[in-house]
Amino acid sequence: MKITYIHQYFHTPSVPGSIRSHEMARRFVERGHEVNLITADRLAPPGSGWRVSTEAGIRVHWLPVPYSNNMSAQERVRAFYKFAYG
Repeated sequence: MKITYIHQYFHTPSVPGSIRSHEMARRFVERGHEVNLITADRLAPPGSGWRVSTEAGIRVHWLPVPYSNNMSAQERVRAFYKFAYG
């Protein structure tokens, strides 16, 4: 089965944060499914573009949408909309 997984805050085990989406996608891959995961690249340098990597058999599409806990509530909402609507 081909699965498209959309999660704004994807982390690999080497990055601090929740790895729930990584584990779920990794287990789908283990069971023979093809997984494409779309997520935000919160630390992408300004002007960078969409990039793709493979993490534990998961094809990850990273969208350059900056995000930080230091952002105001309005900035966070804008970041969410930028991720959701491109």
